[in-house]
Amino acid sequence: GTVNTLYEDAARDGGVPRYSVFELAPGVPSRASLVGRFDETMDADAGQFSMYLMAPLPDEVQAGDSIPITLGIRAEGTPQIVPSVFVHLYGTPTPYEGGEMWGQDDHQLCTSYPSHLWRADEIIIQVFDLVVSPEAPLGTYTLAAGIYPFPDGDRLTVTSPRENNHNYVTPHTFTVRSASR
Repeated sequence: GTVNTLYEDAARDGGVPRYSVFELAPGVPSRASLVGRFDETMDADAGQFSMYLMAPLPDEVQAGDSIPITLGIRAEGTPQIVPSVFVHLYGTPTPYEGGEMWGQDDHQLCTSYPSHLWRADEIIIQVFDLVVSPEAPLGTYTLAAGIYPFPDGDRLTVTSPRENNHNYVTPHTFTVRSASR
């Protein structure tokens, strides 16, 4: 967010003020990058959830590595679902084209803070542990991420960017090295 100083008492002898009053205007951290918008109502214009990549990811990983993926999810209103997020590692071809999934992690978001209590100015941040299969061959892989309601699993529609018909976004690509022997 942005911190604004509303008031400070006069500093004595050019030193630090005794007290200050600040205002915090919530916002998206500058290091976060928007990776997609999702709609829980299947109305292509709504885009009710935004997904952010909150921390940079490596460009190269090794087969068998565990990669922490930090995502932020922002609801544009009060969610009508209990959202879960998946992160998958797809090779070429993707599983939808006959290929394999080389890693995955799925979680219901922030189970200790129910989604019907979320405010529109909040970003729910969660870390996913994506383990690259030790059998993953050398090559380029795509991180795929999406949102689905718990427990039914039907993915929310991606409204932006519309990269595929399988309702996931691709926030990053990795080059996988073979596992060291």
